[in-house]
Amino acid sequence: MTEQLTTIINELINADSCNDALRATAGAFLDAAGTDGEKDAAKALMAKLVESVNTIDESLSFFKSEIGRKVFGEAADGMIASFEAAKEKGEKFCLCPACQVGAKLYDLLSAEYGA
Repeated sequence: MTEQLTTIINELINADSCNDALRATAGAFLDAAGTDGEKDAAKALMAKLVESVNTIDESLSFFKSEIGRKVFGEAADGMIASFEAAKEKGEKFCLCPACQVGAKLYDLLSAEYGA
């Protein structure tokens, strides 16, 4: 495993917005590094990233929903504006740290271990 991959995984694990299941799967991958289980752990992490990383459209839908407005209150309007501006610039993923790092991590894992 490369130093870059380790750094990005640690960024993901330490992101406040990372969910517990994704954090655990990323940790399991780090634990499996250098073992016969590394490739399987990479595949499991890739699957968890697909499940956990939100697209910008998924995030926008949430912020605009009744639940999203309850969770974020008045801040939802600002988040919607920020996400819509990012989408116009071509952003494809949620702007939270976990999703941004997770999208990069998926690409690195795909290149290293295959899709």
